[in-house]
Amino acid sequence: MTPFENQDERCQKILQWLYQRQSISVAELTERLSISRMTIHRDLDFLVEQGAVHKRHGWAQLAIDPPDESPMAVRCGHCRAFVPHRTHWVMQLRNGDTQTACCPHCGLLLYGRHRDLVSAVQTREFLYGRMISALHATYVVGSQVQLCCVPSVLAFVSRSEAERFKRGFGGKVRSFGESLTWLQDQHSVPDLPSRSHKAAD
Repeated sequence: MTPFENQDERCQKILQWLYQRQSISVAELTERLSISRMTIHRDLDFLVEQGAVHKRHGWAQLAIDPPDESPMAVRCGHCRAFVPHRTHWVMQLRNGDTQTACCPHCGLLLYGRHRDLVSAVQTREFLYGRMISALHATYVVGSQVQLCCVPSVLAFVSRSEAERFKRGFGGKVRSFGESLTWLQDQHSVPDLPSRSHKAAD
């Protein structure tokens, strides 16, 4: 008997991974748990019924935030704040490690530190909460909407959505590279505290 033949144990493990990363592919779950795709889909369907998970085209996404006091709650790799569901950023490194940030502001700075080691990077887009490629996202920097760190950096799946948001809430529309360069310029003093995090105010 393998350690994960019990559905309750598998579901707990899936939720633990999702609390760390917010999303995970069905293929990776199949490999990690050494069970069939059909069994994974049954487990995910059970978690969907519980309101804990969303299924999206071969991916599972967390539908609830981990409580801040939970031992599984994750802190930002840049500013050490708890990672909220709404602005989550996650990087997969080539050595298999995962780096997580509370928002695109910290995520971009974290990416700048680990750029040569990153194999994939995702962020949660602001309007609909989907995980998208951070490299291909468009960002609105410095808008009036302050959900996490300051200046606010919010991710959008397309430039047109970012432009529409900017018309209502201000800020500058920037590509991934432009946002990274701008933030690095803002934080060019070595060891400058990178955050004016709302939780710290």
